[in-house]
Amino acid sequence: MLWAGPADPAADHLRGTAVTAARDRLGAAYAATSYRVDAGPRGRFAIRIGEPSPGLDALLAAAGVETWAFVTAANPGSVRLADADNAARMARLLEAVRGRRLVHYPGTGTGDDRTWPAEPSLLVLGLDTAGAVALARRFGQVAIVAGRRGGVAGLVWVDEQP
Repeated sequence: MLWAGPADPAADHLRGTAVTAARDRLGAAYAATSYRVDAGPRGRFAIRIGEPSPGLDALLAAAGVETWAFVTAANPGSVRLADADNAARMARLLEAVRGRRLVHYPGTGTGDDRTWPAEPSLLVLGLDTAGAVALARRFGQVAIVAGRRGGVAGLVWVDEQP
């Protein structure tokens, strides 16, 4: 049985500070990443957090949808897995997206500094933030990139969503 003594405010503060610092580092890494999409005949384009994407807006307009999410099943919890494990996880994500009959395109998240391997991902059209967060949770993800037609790409922390 764990001891349930009085709370230690100093220890709680240090834990909170460490979590905030880790989140800040991850947020900076996500912001310094290009989320590249291969939309087949519609071409290739990149999505960047905080920026509009004309290529994405054209794709959304052609599909007649307003929302989108860029999701992965690879490297859950931002912990690197073997390529074979990531491939199996991505196959399950693809199956889940196809099961919902959502338009999707393959992509990769590639950090500007290339210290983290390019991460296989999917751009999913017509998926709102709540649906994307639920999917990300299912695959142990920390965050997703999502948005609406005409807007900018936003970083969404999974644990901050209902």
